[in-house]
Amino acid sequence: MSPLSPGILLDPLTALSAAGNIVQFTDFCIRFLKEGRHLYLSADGSLQHNREFELIAGDLKRLVDRVRKSTTLPVTGSSSTTEESSLADVAKECGRLADILLGILYSLKIQPEDRQRKWHTFQQALKSMRGEKEINNIVQRLTNAREQLDTNILVNLK
Repeated sequence: MSPLSPGILLDPLTALSAAGNIVQFTDFCIRFLKEGRHLYLSADGSLQHNREFELIAGDLKRLVDRVRKSTTLPVTGSSSTTEESSLADVAKECGRLADILLGILYSLKIQPEDRQRKWHTFQQALKSMRGEKEINNIVQRLTNAREQLDTNILVNLK
């Protein structure tokens, strides 16, 4: 066999690339089937980590509501201190991010009475895997906003 003729042998770099693609595809399939199974078997139609995120976002929304009710947050056009204004802005951002996260998590749930539960389960598992980066990004932003809210609350406790 001449070096220029097509042969059965692959050059080492091509073989390594093909093996890497196979491993990556296999990992994706295993994760997809695993998430689909967990989603299908869950009592409320959501994944465990999504339930945890939902709990955290709901808790933060309740905290923001309590902060808004227990403090005199500024009304547009009123005179207020910088600290109160900052607290209002951070509370508003926390509430907004929590709403976004809760909306995404709700869209990933499977309804228990769904007649095509098996099919929709795997659709939602794929949707969940594709949206994982976005969810983690929002969770990180929400964590940062909550830390800022905590700091503002401490400053306002004069």
